[in-house]
Amino acid sequence: MINFRRLSKYLLAYLLLLIISAAITVGGVLRPVDLFIYNKFYLNSQLEKYNDQFSEDKFDVINNEINDKIIFIDIPTKNFPKNTYVKNLRSHIADLLVTIDSMVYTNMSEPPVVILDITFRSDSVGLDPIMDAVNNLIGDKRVKVYAAYELPQEHDNTKFDAHDAGQAGLLYDYYFNGNRLNTAINNYQNVNGLANYKSFELIDTVAIESLPIRVVNDYFPDREKTDLTNQVIYPLPLKLPYDPVVIEDNYYFFTSDSTITETQNFLKLKSNIDLSNKFVIVGTPDDQVSIGNYLIPGPYVVASALVDQLNGSKFVRPSYNNRLVQVSFVLLFALFVCLIFSFIYKYVKNLQTLPYVIAIISFLIGVIFLGFIGYVLLEYTVIRPALPTLSMLWAAVLSWHFTKKFLVTGIMEGGDIYDVFISYSHGDSAWVKKNLYGPLANFTKPDGKSLNIFFDENSIGIGELFTTKYMRSIVDSKMFIPVISKEYYHKNHCINEMDLAVKRHVEKLMDMCIVALDYKYVPEEFTNINFVDVSQQENFMSKLKDEITKEDKNKLKAGSINDEENTQEEETSMDIDEQPIQEPKNEAIAKESKAEINPGAVKEKVKKENSSKKKKKKEKLKLKKKKEKENKASKEKLKLKKKKKKENGKGKKNRKKRKDKRKNKKKEKLKNKKSKKRVKRKKKKKNKK
Repeated sequence: MINFRRLSKYLLAYLLLLIISAAITVGGVLRPVDLFIYNKFYLNSQLEKYNDQFSEDKFDVINNEINDKIIFIDIPTKNFPKNTYVKNLRSHIADLLVTIDSMVYTNMSEPPVVILDITFRSDSVGLDPIMDAVNNLIGDKRVKVYAAYELPQEHDNTKFDAHDAGQAGLLYDYYFNGNRLNTAINNYQNVNGLANYKSFELIDTVAIESLPIRVVNDYFPDREKTDLTNQVIYPLPLKLPYDPVVIEDNYYFFTSDSTITETQNFLKLKSNIDLSNKFVIVGTPDDQVSIGNYLIPGPYVVASALVDQLNGSKFVRPSYNNRLVQVSFVLLFALFVCLIFSFIYKYVKNLQTLPYVIAIISFLIGVIFLGFIGYVLLEYTVIRPALPTLSMLWAAVLSWHFTKKFLVTGIMEGGDIYDVFISYSHGDSAWVKKNLYGPLANFTKPDGKSLNIFFDENSIGIGELFTTKYMRSIVDSKMFIPVISKEYYHKNHCINEMDLAVKRHVEKLMDMCIVALDYKYVPEEFTNINFVDVSQQENFMSKLKDEITKEDKNKLKAGSINDEENTQEEETSMDIDEQPIQEPKNEAIAKESKAEINPGAVKEKVKKENSSKKKKKKEKLKLKKKKEKENKASKEKLKLKKKKKKENGKGKKNRKKRKDKRKNKKKEKLKNKKSKKRVKRKKKKKNKK
């Protein structure tokens, strides 16, 4: 029976460990494990839209999408004088916008989108040409122009108004589409190579929308607009380390410098470049973003986020965030490990005395199953393995600890590894080796195999825990043979071995055959059990061997009886079928021969023989049952005797107490009488006077 009170304690312990594990996981100690797994599998491989056109590499799909939709333009600034750097840069930006304007014809069905991955500060130098160029593109050619807005440094608590005063607010408010937009990229939970971008960033209390998201929202007018009150985090699909070859074909330089090759000079190639339905990102690859240990060009990062949004963030698998799903996932896997543990514990009896091995096996099976489920769900989501793994570990450890109690109490079935367990005091080791262990070691069972004996000198290795070893071995033994001597009950290990064996013998999980060196050493509680007295029985070894091999002989007999019955039936049927019937010469001889060869009579004889054998079997079974009942009765008598002894002991104590009380009462009465007599005498004397 399961002790539900004990089980509830283990459930509480599991819940406490689970809460601590959850705190560790969320707190960051094990969070990198989840994020490492996510980093390996977060990019979606099922991109049916592109798999026919490109290779199966998911990163090639993303890079090809970038090359198909985006044109990168860099304005080289190496030769700009420092004192006129801003003026030169802004004049080049204005010239580039004018050039794009010249490339876009009126009423173009799908005009390009221009993204300036450049921030503009409040310095008014060179802003007017940019304003004019933007006005022309937006007004006449319906070209949308977006620009990045500079955010404060991390941990900078500057108010929005103070920060915005340092930016070119006029440009953002009246000229650029979307006003102030950010291109910020964040390292995702400090995992190397994993980055994200948010739907908006906050400066003080003002929300600055993400540039890639706003561009795509305007590109698809029916798309739901960004909720600037609910921040959404998008993982960024990037292949790291970054390979510059990926965007070389689509990167142009806007310059009049003759050192730039014609294949990369935007001015010289403008007639061959089709801007229809293109996203033109203006920015330098030297402006790099740090993601983990990698440095990536800012324009390429913006392009990756833009392509991700254009495809509805399908390049990235989401990580499941539903708390109820996570908790149920964790509990189900813990339950799975417990079920595996109990299944192995119940059916693999050889491992019952090694619960830690079962715990390891069940935990490993749980981890494999978790990996399988994760692989199956990988097309839809990336699971978080850290907390389920810890949950399975605690379930395995607590299951192991829970079953340890069964080993101490000895109530488990055991694995029948040993035929015999010899328990003895080391003071008698010489006698035991010579007269018991030696003959048993040379003895063979009816099936021809030698006995597997647990003998501590041979069975316990150096460094093994002595107590746990002999407890496991008793549970895994068929018969317990204690050698009771003068010293036996003075040894703690012998007492422990005997107690455990008696419990198993009472539960009918083990046979016991007591060998006493002398009758006087046998305790009273075992005097009613058949035992071998070495001092009185010279041929005690033959009796021991008979007891040890009793079960094996019965099994062999049962098997041989069945075989004989089957062979006899086969032989009789063969005899009946194959018996030749001869025609007799006269009628008298014919009658005799018919009587002799009558198949019905032969079958009756066989039936009678079989029925008599069955009766014998039934009688043997009845005798066995009687013996079992007698053993039970003897055990009950022992228990009654013990109870009576206890009761007698208690009765004696109570009698003594009663006697003492009576004596005390008598003494008190005598004292009272004497005191009364004294009082009377005093009164008489007074009266006389």
